[in-house]
Amino acid sequence: MGCPALKATDSEKTQPAPPLFNSQARVPIPVTTRLSIEIPKPKDWQAFQRNCVLLFRAELNDPHAQEYGRNGQNQGGIDVLGVRDGVEDHFVGVQCRLISKPLKEAKILEDARNALKLKAGLKELVFATTAPDDAGATDAALAVTRILKAEGHNLRVVIYGWGQLQTLIAPHDVAYYAFHPSALSIELPQSAGVLSHSNEMASMVAAQVTEGVKQALATFLNVSMPETGSEADEDPALHARIDTYRDLFDQEGQPRLAEKRLQALLENEDLSKKPWARFRIETNLACIAVDLGRQAEAAARFEVAYSIRPDDPNALSNLALARTMQGRFLEAMEAARAALACDSPAKGAISYLLQAAARSDWEGDPETLVPPEFAGSAYADLGIAEFLRRRETPGWAERCLELARRHPDLSEFKRIKAIAILSIAIESGSIIAGAQGPVPYAEVNACADDMKAYVQYCLDAGFADKHDLVAHLNNAALLLRLCDRHTESEALLNVGIAEVGNEPVLRRLLALTLSLQDRETEAAGLLKDDSDLENQVIAAELQASSGDIAGALVSAIKIQADELSPQLQGVRWLIVGECALRTSDFDSFKAAIEGLRAIDPHDVTATLLEIRAERRNLVEQDALQQRLRELAATMPADVDMGSRYFLACELRNQDLPDEASRLLEDQVDLTRLSPMTSLFLDCLASSRRDAAFHKALAEAAPDVRNNPETAWTVAAHAWNVGDLLASLDAVNQVLGMKPDDPRARLLKVEILIRQDRSSELLDELEKPLERLDWKRPGDLFRLASLLGHFGFTDRAAALAYRLYLEHRDLPRSWMTMSSVILFEGLGSNEASSRWNPTVVGPNVAVDLSYEDGSTHFFVVEVDPILLRLDHEARELDHPHVMAVIGLKKGDEFISRDGRKGVVSLLRHKYVARLHYIMDHYQERFPERPGFIKISDDPSSAGQQQSLLLQLKARHDWINDEVSLHLNGPMPVGVFAHRLGTDTIEAAELLMANQRKLKVAVGNNEEREAAARALHGNAKRGCVLDLLAFWTLWTLGALKAVVATCGPIHLPQSVIDRLRARREKLDLIPRTGNKSARYHDGNILVHEVPREVLEQARADIDAAIIWAEANVKVLPVVLGDDLPEEMRSFLRTGRFDIFDSLIVARQSNLLLLTDDLPTREFDRVFGGSGGSWLHFVFGVALDSGHITLDEYTRWSAHLISVGHNYLGVSGWVLAHAARLDADSGESPGSLFLSISQMIGGLAAEPDSHARATFQCLQVLWRDEGAMKFRQAVTSYLLRQLIRERFEDFPIILRKVLLLCRGMRELSEYLMAWMKGHFLFDEVSSFAR
Repeated sequence: MGCPALKATDSEKTQPAPPLFNSQARVPIPVTTRLSIEIPKPKDWQAFQRNCVLLFRAELNDPHAQEYGRNGQNQGGIDVLGVRDGVEDHFVGVQCRLISKPLKEAKILEDARNALKLKAGLKELVFATTAPDDAGATDAALAVTRILKAEGHNLRVVIYGWGQLQTLIAPHDVAYYAFHPSALSIELPQSAGVLSHSNEMASMVAAQVTEGVKQALATFLNVSMPETGSEADEDPALHARIDTYRDLFDQEGQPRLAEKRLQALLENEDLSKKPWARFRIETNLACIAVDLGRQAEAAARFEVAYSIRPDDPNALSNLALARTMQGRFLEAMEAARAALACDSPAKGAISYLLQAAARSDWEGDPETLVPPEFAGSAYADLGIAEFLRRRETPGWAERCLELARRHPDLSEFKRIKAIAILSIAIESGSIIAGAQGPVPYAEVNACADDMKAYVQYCLDAGFADKHDLVAHLNNAALLLRLCDRHTESEALLNVGIAEVGNEPVLRRLLALTLSLQDRETEAAGLLKDDSDLENQVIAAELQASSGDIAGALVSAIKIQADELSPQLQGVRWLIVGECALRTSDFDSFKAAIEGLRAIDPHDVTATLLEIRAERRNLVEQDALQQRLRELAATMPADVDMGSRYFLACELRNQDLPDEASRLLEDQVDLTRLSPMTSLFLDCLASSRRDAAFHKALAEAAPDVRNNPETAWTVAAHAWNVGDLLASLDAVNQVLGMKPDDPRARLLKVEILIRQDRSSELLDELEKPLERLDWKRPGDLFRLASLLGHFGFTDRAAALAYRLYLEHRDLPRSWMTMSSVILFEGLGSNEASSRWNPTVVGPNVAVDLSYEDGSTHFFVVEVDPILLRLDHEARELDHPHVMAVIGLKKGDEFISRDGRKGVVSLLRHKYVARLHYIMDHYQERFPERPGFIKISDDPSSAGQQQSLLLQLKARHDWINDEVSLHLNGPMPVGVFAHRLGTDTIEAAELLMANQRKLKVAVGNNEEREAAARALHGNAKRGCVLDLLAFWTLWTLGALKAVVATCGPIHLPQSVIDRLRARREKLDLIPRTGNKSARYHDGNILVHEVPREVLEQARADIDAAIIWAEANVKVLPVVLGDDLPEEMRSFLRTGRFDIFDSLIVARQSNLLLLTDDLPTREFDRVFGGSGGSWLHFVFGVALDSGHITLDEYTRWSAHLISVGHNYLGVSGWVLAHAARLDADSGESPGSLFLSISQMIGGLAAEPDSHARATFQCLQVLWRDEGAMKFRQAVTSYLLRQLIRERFEDFPIILRKVLLLCRGMRELSEYLMAWMKGHFLFDEVSSFAR
């Protein structure tokens, strides 16, 4: 086995699972396959009719084919109307019939006659039915055609039964997927942000079919080379030359040159009397032969050297090596023992003894063969390593790695280490790129360097042993692939194949390496018609990767499975299962599942295939997710990394990123860049495990952090948590590496908008962003809107116009086009001159009227792309254009066919499309919000009634939502989100409906909890939500909160909401804003003057400026300690409902919000619950941070805007009365507002009576209050007993008792009760 073929992928987070084999584009099901699949009949006539519109738009080549009329109107016997192939007078009508029995001739003739009455003048009438194909119905249609022709009508009648209609549906993608949506579930491509299954499949296949570690004898042989001897009688100069040539080989790596020079000495020197020199030359030549893979020659030379010096320990040692190479292992052991028994034993002999023992039938512990004096030496460790590896003893690789680490500088141990690490990687499953293996990545990379260098040395030197050279090439290529060094692996394999021939294993490795570089076509060609079974498996996978799914299925089934290993059989069944699923070959799919389970009953891959099949069959997503969760929870801890990675990808693609991240946790190698690393980081970010994401990012290697995909993940995550500075840094990092990345460009624009960095924003928009390679239409729609909003009108309109033509079936394309044009119209008068043509010319929409009453419309188009997109566009040299070019509205002309006409209307093409959209949007997209066309003609009361009903429906729905909010635990943020607005407008809506904002309960327990929270906060700071900030800004109370609670903090979403409100006001027309709503059975139009709106915008602008200068904006970082329910809620969408709560918790700051349910949520999740604003005002008053005047006025304001509870004292009531009197009111607005908190059905009688007494006591003891105290007293008493029909005597009696010491006040109270006819009942109660 070798390392997997994992491709680097584009991670953009957010969509359905893609094809397993191709991450680049959808590979559609072939038409022949579609025709073999029964398309389910629609379940209702509306769906059938809508789908038929899509079908006949494609079949007729008419993008404007549409439903004719609406239900209830006289439709003339047709449901769909279009023209064929752009021929303007060749109208085709389609009748859509969801029926089970074929139509009869009489019915066909009746409907055909009705169709002839249409003004269109039909040329074809098509009956599209769900009845069975029927020869009688076909004959009936032919008969009707003949009858009508005999009557002078040129109408062809055609009828399709369900079988024939399917043949019409199959060739057209849009129709096929509309009628058969389940087919789409296995074809949809995956966008940026999710790892593609093609890489998962390549990983699984490559990990199981790649060659394992190749063994080579020569890899581990350490030859005993003779040093300069002490024979003084031999030629010193000759021995010096031998030393030089030995060093040339041994130290300078030039074996060929050394061999040539030594051979020359052997041939040219007289060595008959120089046996020591002869011995040295033969031994060195033998060593070179070993190094060059010529083992037979090496053994022969060692034998010659031994014959010269039979008593030399080195000669005996090398003879042991010779016998090992010759397969004479017992003799080798004998020779090695003899060498070790010499007085000066040859150290290398211990290595040869162990290597021979490993290959012999000797049994025992290899350590016992090592003499004590050699224990731990490099020679002994080398021999032990070879013994362990050769015998494949349990844990041999780990033990060899340990031995190699003792001798890091010896080349033999470098190769031992490389083989050991490669084996460990394969056995551990960390061959899946990015898995956290038992060996550090840096060490693996160093081994790849060593093996690559050794193989290059062998190739350069002309290594002769082909088997060993293939083994070395295999191992080096595997290590390079394991380190994602695919280019180097490819180069090495190409050189190696040229040297050793086209070996199957090298061919396979090269094909996988090419595939990893997204060169599937080259890779497939390399293995085409390969006879090697393992290569056939790879070829089938590559065939699928290149898009030939049906062909790959055939190829995989043809492979002789019986001759494959169980692992490769599993891979073959995996390919069969995937291809069968995508081609709807259910028999093959079933066989694949059974085949996988036969190999391993607990095979994860088989289960994942079944889950994907269930998704294809439209099984509920909740059920699929639950099954995936159970699979992840029961996965064994020691499962192979391929299965773990494959399941993690499926979890991520099924919107379970949290489960995927936990499955990969502690399994990913963050020191290297890989698809698994990218998947893990993406899952952490997507699951909003923010703290874990930041931790993993900090631990990641620079190569991981500096990769564009990682940078994009960081940018998107920072954007989602509201850390705009970090997001901008990451986006700039992406753009530094990929300047034309469209998603990064768009995100940068969005960040600059949120930061109000106008100058930089305009610089960015100046760039030709629309020319980038955009993948998602939604991004382009957004870009068009932004260009228009920031003044790039012509570019915005051009882009929106093209998008409209390209995506006419998307309501967003219609709305983007209209909003861009309308927005320009809201501004200056420049638009009227820009898009107000006076003569026929380029970009002009022309309406022509002819004397015979016919009309014609076309657009003069010069853009070749738009000409292809728009069937109504005409080039400049088109006859229709040439007939009227340069003419003005009202000018007459004569067409080429001699007809007289007049230019009836000239509009810019943008304006013409806007008019079309406004006229037809409601009809085209009746279920989508947008334009509603209402006539101001009194005779069109039906349309106005329709609008009234829609407004009433919304009015009733809003009332239902208000009830849900007020009668349950729904936070105001959720309430606002459901209404599609922000909390400021939601609060205003409650006030407009005379409903209260749920601020507090008002009991002692709640007040004490708020007091504890304020005290515990110790002025460290507070976090406000949007409504609290806006309330404080409106009151001018922000500084008071800072003095009481410490610095103010906001989540980024609060600033964003304020900017959104400002942007909304920017869109208001020059004439002001008008809105319509339902009121008492009528349409009530509400108008706000422009001046009021401009003041509101200025106020918001000032608030934003203050916030940017005075508050700290914090990102919303979710820790793993946050409850899963909260993280799951935030993960499902970009909701800012609980941003302030989360920021307060993560920063250990005080939460200030006037929403009771939000504070209760905080307490449920372990927080303090924070406080509401009015309670903070009370603390500020007690602390001297605000005056009683401010406290009173602010309290009155909070009550007036609908706060349901405020703690009110008698002194505040009295002060409000004084302030009102000072302004000439008695009682005035302040007192009237604050006194609303007194009395009522829910009031606690005793406390309210005491507060009333306190107010009266203050006022009646103050001579300055004499002028107004009676009026105030009377009003306050009425408030006190309102809605208290049963116990008001008790309450009034309580007040009387409290006032006993104040004669004047008591007398007034008695008189007041008499005047209000309450005295007798109070007196009766007293008696």
